[in-house]
Amino acid sequence: MICGDDGGAALSFNLGTIEAYRNGMMRCANVIAPGPWFPDMARRANENPGLAVGVHLDLTAEWDGVKWRPITGLQSLTDSNGYLPATTRGFLDRKAPLADVERELRAQIETAKRHIKNVGWLWAHMGTATATPELKALTLRLASEYGLPLLGSEGTLKIFAFRRARRSCRRWRRSVRGTGSSLSIRPRTTPNPGPSAM
Repeated sequence: MICGDDGGAALSFNLGTIEAYRNGMMRCANVIAPGPWFPDMARRANENPGLAVGVHLDLTAEWDGVKWRPITGLQSLTDSNGYLPATTRGFLDRKAPLADVERELRAQIETAKRHIKNVGWLWAHMGTATATPELKALTLRLASEYGLPLLGSEGTLKIFAFRRARRSCRRWRRSVRGTGSSLSIRPRTTPNPGPSAM
């Protein structure tokens, strides 16, 4: 089982997620509600109702080239530049009040549920929302309250072994060779083809 990751963080993530879904490589994806490309990902997810979607509960923005801020705008959750910290350690060092974390995680869940028809689970991005006993208890409480299971290494589902996923990717790549598929782990060097090309 392969699950798309970080939908909403960048356009390339969104395009790759949908292409992999349409080519049968995966059936699920996690989305980052505060990500700058979340509205685009929500639209694409709704246009592909067979794609199962989870909320990537996000308290970090680890990429150098793209950053995002908390939905709530709470400064207790941000680094000195106003973005979510790059690492779990950076987030924990902020010592954000648990009430602020709860407000942000609720805002992310509610934003995702408002914009995506088939939200089915929660998943702690980079494990940050479950990194301490207090955060884990909060996240499990929210999962129960919203009726969404908490998946991932700290939740109810362990991630499948990397070797199995790698073998699955190799089989998929062999099956699509010569079909015109453009899915690649490398960034596109041509302009974005736009939704009509999807």
